[in-house]
Amino acid sequence: MQNENFKEVKHNSEVLANKYGFSELRYHSCNSAALFRTDNFDEDMVRVGIAAYGCMQLPSAFDEKNLKPVLSLYANKISSRELKKGESVGYGATYTADKNSIVSNYDFGYGDGFLRVCSNHYTTPQNIKLLGRISMDNSSFLSDEDELLVFDDARVVAKVAGTIGYEVLTSLKADIKRETI
Repeated sequence: MQNENFKEVKHNSEVLANKYGFSELRYHSCNSAALFRTDNFDEDMVRVGIAAYGCMQLPSAFDEKNLKPVLSLYANKISSRELKKGESVGYGATYTADKNSIVSNYDFGYGDGFLRVCSNHYTTPQNIKLLGRISMDNSSFLSDEDELLVFDDARVVAKVAGTIGYEVLTSLKADIKRETI
């Protein structure tokens, strides 16, 4: 139905362009998902968006294009401490240690765009658990690594958060250090 609406708009635009002497029109009504749902793409441009990051998600009725995620998020250790069995970490003491553990704070929190809904139940790609609530400027993990891979596929974080990869990526703040490899 949406494609029919676009066809009508394009037709009406061409009629008006001819009537008022405008040069050739160019069209771009497709985003990533629309492009990969289209068998006969016939427009001049497309807004690639999320597909450029390899994190596009389509309903199961559509063929996933096996895109590879190309964006990873890392955090640096701020401090470490031993958390003894029975001690807690995070706002409201929402995580209580079931054994003695080394816990580190990393320089990444909800102020940087990491979704708070991941608090207490997110695990990194290396199976490192997020402990307690995510703070504004830092988060605690069951780790002593100097650098922590927070995620390498926004779709995994999205699944934990009950959202989509696009929201995970667009929530990341502009002042996060970017490095192109």
